[in-house]
Amino acid sequence: MRVATLNYSGNTGKSTFARHLLAPRIPNARLIAVETINADANGDEQYRGKAFDRLSETLLETDAAVIDVGASNVEDFLTLMRRFDGSHEDIDLFVLPVVSALKQQKDTIETVEFLLSELGVDAGRIRVIFNRVEETDEVDVIFSGLKQYENDEQKFKSISIPVFANDVYERLKSIDKSLVEIIEDTTDYRAQVRTAKSNGEKERAIRMTTLKRLAPTAQANLDAVFKELMESIDVRRA
Repeated sequence: MRVATLNYSGNTGKSTFARHLLAPRIPNARLIAVETINADANGDEQYRGKAFDRLSETLLETDAAVIDVGASNVEDFLTLMRRFDGSHEDIDLFVLPVVSALKQQKDTIETVEFLLSELGVDAGRIRVIFNRVEETDEVDVIFSGLKQYENDEQKFKSISIPVFANDVYERLKSIDKSLVEIIEDTTDYRAQVRTAKSNGEKERAIRMTTLKRLAPTAQANLDAVFKELMESIDVRRA
């Protein structure tokens, strides 16, 4: 399966979805970042939006990939995909993360419209996932504009289980580790807090203890989101 995370809006969680939701759960997936900024981020394969020809060739030779299209490159990426006629067929699923801010909801609709009308992507390959939702929020309320568009136009399908707000994702950025790596880390950091020989060691042990306490809840949430995502698609194509 080859999945792209994209949205005309920035700060919706595309990289979080690519790195923590999708790549760990798609067997043997190559994580490919399409981004001008942070060219060495996380050691992922790097392409600029304007280098779509190389990316297209890469997708032709791989069966499993997660393409994280950064906001600074999404317009180049989509424009060049239109130029390479039929290249959208090399991507099985387009995942659009969205947060509740009105601008991000409008940009998500614009992204959906471009995929459908300009590229010819069929609605069955577009999924919207609600991101950074508080557990007390009502999705139908805070995403009312997007939900109404979905119900009226039937141009994409949203995943009913949202990705809940969790500090773990922001904390992971500072240590360059994935959620899976934190889950699998068996180190007793709580014990290290007591035995630390310096303030630096103690502070790191405290940070890691907090991460390990936040990670299981986030992981269970992502498991549920991914399960529904996979159940919603045409498995014959995937």
